[in-house]
Amino acid sequence: MTQEHDCKNTQFKVIVETRMSAVLQRLFRCETTTPTKTKVLDVIFWVKLTIGSILGCVFGLIPLRGVAGLVVGAIMLVFGSLFVLEQGLGLDLRAYGGRLHCTKQSGGTAAAAMILAWIAVYSVVQF
Repeated sequence: MTQEHDCKNTQFKVIVETRMSAVLQRLFRCETTTPTKTKVLDVIFWVKLTIGSILGCVFGLIPLRGVAGLVVGAIMLVFGSLFVLEQGLGLDLRAYGGRLHCTKQSGGTAAAAMILAWIAVYSVVQF
């Protein structure tokens, strides 16, 4: 009974390892095709969400409060995401609706993530 159970665990482990290796290969594989607008908008969403969460944690660690934090956070979200997309990833945003369209995309979600992380970290660290 235990050998059969060990055999099933081994098979499960092999399946999980092969799926994870396939995911990692897709992650690091360079695509030569031009990304679609949907994929670029997904990247914009995750970049802004990551930047917003990091900014919120930083703002919570330093005792930043009020409108100053909101204004600095909004400016850093806009220009930080544009910098990462254009300089870091090398995307030409004009091909995907322009810089203004890409700036407006997922702004509310990123701001909400920043504020949530800011409040959570500030409450834990400062009180």
